[in-house]
Amino acid sequence: MPESESGLDFMRGMIDRRLVLTSRVLLVMSGKGGVGKSVVSAALAGIAAASGLRAGLMDADIYGPSSALLYGAKGLPVEGKSGLVPPILGGVKVMSVDLFASGRPIPLAGSGANEILLELLALTDWGNLD
Repeated sequence: MPESESGLDFMRGMIDRRLVLTSRVLLVMSGKGGVGKSVVSAALAGIAAASGLRAGLMDADIYGPSSALLYGAKGLPVEGKSGLVPPILGGVKVMSVDLFASGRPIPLAGSGANEILLELLALTDWGNLD
């Protein structure tokens, strides 16, 4: 099926519309696990919020999400008029698959993991972020 006919194409449009209110996106990544990406990401978001910026943190780790744990986020995000409203902890809007999985493993691989991330990005109402 061509991408233009897929649900993923629709989600990408939703993501673009959501992120139009976001000034900057900082990506923290590594090809290796266990190097501290989550800690660095949480620290950067916390520093940004403490500096007066409107900060958000999207934990894109499907297999070992830890941002919710680092910020102490529990329970499901609130469903608002415009989508899922991420909890605000320490001045940071935090969204993670772990808010839905509650520490349980998520048996996904390949395109399934990609689709979950796209859906989470498409459904999350970040509002205005710096």
